[in-house]
Amino acid sequence: MTDYTDEIEKMKTRLFVGRNQTEQQQVILYAEGTKAKIRQSEYALYTLKQIINNPNPLANATIPFDNTEKVYFYVDSFFAFLYSSFDVVAHVINIAHSLGLNEHKVSFKSIETKLRGISLGIPVQVATTKIVKSNSFKNIEKYRNCSTHRRQIYLKKETVTISETPGYSLTAEITKTNWTLCDDALTLKPKTNQKREVINFGEQMLKKVKAQISEISKKV
Repeated sequence: MTDYTDEIEKMKTRLFVGRNQTEQQQVILYAEGTKAKIRQSEYALYTLKQIINNPNPLANATIPFDNTEKVYFYVDSFFAFLYSSFDVVAHVINIAHSLGLNEHKVSFKSIETKLRGISLGIPVQVATTKIVKSNSFKNIEKYRNCSTHRRQIYLKKETVTISETPGYSLTAEITKTNWTLCDDALTLKPKTNQKREVINFGEQMLKKVKAQISEISKKV
């Protein structure tokens, strides 16, 4: 599968044709911004892995934040950056299709609504609507909105101790911590029936968003 960065670069090249210098600069700004948001979400997920898989690293003991606080911070950051990648690429669509929305009113959902109203059936409209209706987009949006506008995302923390019969292994007793996301971030009575382990679910969402951004970049 083509890397999302390749598709963004191809999009930039196409959109340069026939545009003035100001529009070209804006395309660069928002295209690079889209890549940056995905990279930032990758970094947040990478750091989460380090914290969860290595809970007692040799680190500066003067840092006034424990691992639980770090987990909540990077979970919030991951979903904020991942969702933001859609809002940033929406600016490229606004420029490319001369939709005329002011910068402060541009979001992925506002662009999708605008396209559906004036350009129903064109490739970029079909692609944006498909994304907005997808379960992955809805889930990312809920986690991000919960964190940004309401409260901390509900996480279930479970600690499991793993031991083996002495003599069969040189491995000592292991304590493993599992973090699970709630099924619906916006409810006040959260459940974890879907077993969304933070790292695995995050990797799934990141992969999905990269594919969606690639598809949008092809259609703009």
